[in-house]
Amino acid sequence: MASTVKIISKSSLGDGNSFSGATGVVALNVSESLTNVDQSYAIAMTAVDDSSGQTIDLYGPTTDELGNVLTFAYLNAIIIKAAADNTTNTIVGSGTFETIVGATGDTIALVPGATLVLLAPDGADTGYAVTAGSADTLLISAVDGTDTVDVEVLVMGVKSA
Repeated sequence: MASTVKIISKSSLGDGNSFSGATGVVALNVSESLTNVDQSYAIAMTAVDDSSGQTIDLYGPTTDELGNVLTFAYLNAIIIKAAADNTTNTIVGSGTFETIVGATGDTIALVPGATLVLLAPDGADTGYAVTAGSADTLLISAVDGTDTVDVEVLVMGVKSA
């Protein structure tokens, strides 16, 4: 399986609202060719409003759309989109897969309509490491004590040998 993820953004500075009088064009062109990706998982889900949230187990027993058990060794793309009509923030993190947030209890908050995109270099032993049994669950939830949130999730990576 080969995939390409592209993000292109161009912003013009110097319209009177520039930073410190800066002028010019700022361009961001991210293109990551993921030729070693051999496993992916996509889901649209509603996450609950408590600390249990919705957990995606990146190393079994979760299965992909074809019924294959997920056995990621590394993730090369993590894309999480919070629905625009959510009434509260979507919280990513606090599962055992802390590679993307740093430490136990750390999280990333997505405001309604926000998209989190993490792309890592493509390679057999590169990306965000997944450790079976101890660092393999991605937790997505709503802020405690508030409504549920709708999210779309796509993860792509290299499966364990």
